[in-house]
Amino acid sequence: MRMLRDLQDLLLLATLVDCSWTAVCQAAQALHDHELIAVVAACQAETKVQQGWLTTQLKAAAPQALLVAK
Repeated sequence: MRMLRDLQDLLLLATLVDCSWTAVCQAAQALHDHELIAVVAACQAETKVQQGWLTTQLKAAAPQALLVAK
């Protein structure tokens, strides 16, 4: 059950990071800072990959953790 909780916590943090990249991207666009926009795009893409991996791990761990826990 602890692994499931850890995955949930990590996914929550990754979602917060994604929201932060969105805010930074908006600021970069307002400043017309093309270099920062490119950096944010790369980092946001990597964050999406991490979110996908965490979601897959969560889906794999949830049934076992929940069924064993009862």
